[in-house]
Amino acid sequence: MMRSLITLAVAASLWSLPVRGQSPVEQPRTEFGLLGGVSFNIHKADFTQLGNYASCCPEFTTGTGIGAQFGGFLTLPLAADWRMMARLTYANQSGSFISSEESFVADLRDTARVVPAVFTHELDASLSSVSLEPLLAYRAVTGLDVMAGVRFGLVTQHAFLQQETLTEPEDYGSYLGTDRTWVNHDAEIPEAQSTRFTAVVGARYVIPLTRSRSLFMAPEVFYHLPLTDVAGAVDWRVSEIRFGIEIGWAPAPAPEPKVEPIPVAPIKPRTPPTTLASLWVEAIGPDGSVVDLDSIRIEETRVLDLLPVLGHVYFDDGSAELPSRYVNGARVPVAEMATFDQAMHGVLAIVADRLRSTSSRVTLVGATSNTSRDKGLPLARSRALAVRNALVSLGVSADRIRIEARQLPAMPTRSSNADDAILAEQENRRVDIVPADPDVLLPITLASVRRTIRPEQAIARTAVISYPGVVSADLHVATPSHQSRASSTDGTMELALAVPQFLRERPSPLTSTLTVVDSLGATTVERDTVPISYLTVERKRAERRADTEIERYSLILFAFDDANVTADHARVLDRVRERIREGASVKIFGMTDSMGSSEYNRELSRRRALSVARALGLDATSIEALGSASPRFANASPEGRAYNRTVVIEITTNVR
Repeated sequence: MMRSLITLAVAASLWSLPVRGQSPVEQPRTEFGLLGGVSFNIHKADFTQLGNYASCCPEFTTGTGIGAQFGGFLTLPLAADWRMMARLTYANQSGSFISSEESFVADLRDTARVVPAVFTHELDASLSSVSLEPLLAYRAVTGLDVMAGVRFGLVTQHAFLQQETLTEPEDYGSYLGTDRTWVNHDAEIPEAQSTRFTAVVGARYVIPLTRSRSLFMAPEVFYHLPLTDVAGAVDWRVSEIRFGIEIGWAPAPAPEPKVEPIPVAPIKPRTPPTTLASLWVEAIGPDGSVVDLDSIRIEETRVLDLLPVLGHVYFDDGSAELPSRYVNGARVPVAEMATFDQAMHGVLAIVADRLRSTSSRVTLVGATSNTSRDKGLPLARSRALAVRNALVSLGVSADRIRIEARQLPAMPTRSSNADDAILAEQENRRVDIVPADPDVLLPITLASVRRTIRPEQAIARTAVISYPGVVSADLHVATPSHQSRASSTDGTMELALAVPQFLRERPSPLTSTLTVVDSLGATTVERDTVPISYLTVERKRAERRADTEIERYSLILFAFDDANVTADHARVLDRVRERIREGASVKIFGMTDSMGSSEYNRELSRRRALSVARALGLDATSIEALGSASPRFANASPEGRAYNRTVVIEITTNVR
């Protein structure tokens, strides 16, 4: 087979040589075609395990593998001897690591003894990528191109299979008494890079297959030097030696056309050219219906949020220093708190404000996560003292504050999932604020205004009729907050519009401009303006229009993995019952934090919502289980997770 290919290549080269009298010098041509081949993958590494996947291997250092590659290429001439080549390829960079470890095993079959053993550690990496390779090629001699460049790859596969096998002794021993091979993991490579970058050098030899040199093949060899690791957490790079062949097409330049004299026709009078442009904007309804958009309607609705005061202050690992978020939060006066974040991190200011107005006492219970880095009653007591000092600086007498310390909180967060263990530790590093008077931790009321924009989706459309012909058409839709553009060569366009983006800063009319340039250089401009109809809360009250008011009540703290309504919750529910007036609509949303599976969290949120509905005398049709899918707060912080273990009661009341 190889001899036949060599014979064919030599014959093609001889057949394509220029005949006598023909110039051997030929101008560079544009080339395009397909390529394919194999690569010898060389893996260099220095790691013992991938991420959290357990491994007994002393070290993985080298590995090899064979992979396929295929794709296409385009070559553009730059000068007599210089070309620019772009290659789009798919390549496999897989490889296998094998490491042997000498050890011993116990042979208990006849007489107890220790015999030598060999454990073989194998890691098969499955890697592939789709890449763009821009290369600069130099024609060193006739037919021989030397190339250099870079390769930008998008990783399409990054998996591994790790096995540990007892290979010696061959007749005795097994893992767990059942098998000599232990498959540790078949999974994605942890922290795998999504992109790969390599430096590329190589060469090819172009062999024409036709006398016109239009069809050719080119054997090639390339070396890829890795510039990035396979994964971000380990030292692991893959270099490649690639062998392949190109089959390409290089069209011969077209002969210069003969210039014939153009006969001059007599000029005839004609009708002046005309360009007609049309522009309009349509609203898209929630059901997909489309109607002309005559105005954008903005309506304000007053929203009252009853947000519980979280009686916890969380600390960093091994530290008794009060985190800066609480220090900064205590600087905001309680009367000026208007956002969830201000109320969440201003817990010390709220507690101090309420203690100053009463003679009640408070107990601060410091606790740790009881881990190797965060444990001991002295640390727990120091945390409670840090909170006491903050309250004293806010005007609370020190003799009204009692200090206690525990290894773990009275109601600690526990997780059976190893991935959530760190989150549980964060929540146990805290100080619990336990007031003698429960009113100290009563919820805080936050008032806000919600804007509803209708429609949310719209589409701008254009149509153009031009007798001279359209050269360009540009559509520009804008407000001071946002803008969007589209263009075409025939004047017909459709531009989708997310209306709230255009009005996110301030209400302004939506202005659309269509600019058309015809082949005679004439410009036609068409404009359309959609006005704003803004209905504020004050305007609805002044005009005595029918309106709605939304009140939201959160019930926390639900303990971790708990759905029981407590006595503290019951006090809030008494206030909720008073606010449910005749004709009001009540919806109960159950929520959880992000710890645990989504299926379990959805069921836990359903039980929480159902417990509250029963306490209010409502049926199950009023509840909605959101689980962890729609958090009100960021789950990255322990405060956010605690606030997400909640039930939100939303009361919508018609008012005038």
